[in-house]
Amino acid sequence: MSSKDAARSELQEQFIAVLGHELRTPLTALHGYVQLLHRQLAASPDEMVYGLATRALQQSRRLVGLVEDLLDTARLENRALTLELERIDLRSVVDGAVETVRSVAAKPPIEVEVDGAILVDGDSRRLEQVLLNLLKNGVEHASESKHIDVRLTKRNGMAEIAVEDQGPGIPEEELPKVFSPFYQARPRARAGALGLGLFIAREIVAAHQGSLELRSEEGKGTRALIVLPLADPPASGGPSTGDIGPRS
Repeated sequence: MSSKDAARSELQEQFIAVLGHELRTPLTALHGYVQLLHRQLAASPDEMVYGLATRALQQSRRLVGLVEDLLDTARLENRALTLELERIDLRSVVDGAVETVRSVAAKPPIEVEVDGAILVDGDSRRLEQVLLNLLKNGVEHASESKHIDVRLTKRNGMAEIAVEDQGPGIPEEELPKVFSPFYQARPRARAGALGLGLFIAREIVAAHQGSLELRSEEGKGTRALIVLPLADPPASGGPSTGDIGPRS
């Protein structure tokens, strides 16, 4: 990378960080007010007003998510995204993510298959963030699927979480690029998205000493696979922390 490119990259990182921090406070307050308004209107006899409040809540939630993605990207670039590690059962991560998505999208249905208790040393909030991203991608881009399958299993001494849909898939030439920041594969691009979700998800999984890969074929759906090391028995100590950033 030339010195000019390096300077441009550093300036871009600084801009993202400043923009994210400046937007976060007013957006968080706005989202709180919209949530309060939505609750107050829940018993309103005016269905149109309640419907408008519901849509406003959905859009404010999306804005907050976009800002958080920007901040996470800046943290990753500066190796400042911290993990709170503890011994966790991945079933709780799967259950939490699935219930969150089910609460906002009834279709396509999500079918879950879990192979008993599967323990890892991880940050449950960040791992749930990864799974939420994959499930939301399935709901938004494979809405015509009969169902989305989530399978949690053990294989070859590792934990595996697979998320599979029967949607339109991703062109073969696009697959190598889908984990690049700000990149969106053509069939999956949508308004209001930054193309950061998969980039952040892969870095979070990598920080857990795991891997995230995507397999897809046009017209035959997409399969995302998270692989994580199982926890070493016996459980050791209390929670620990670690800073993560993009891999070189």
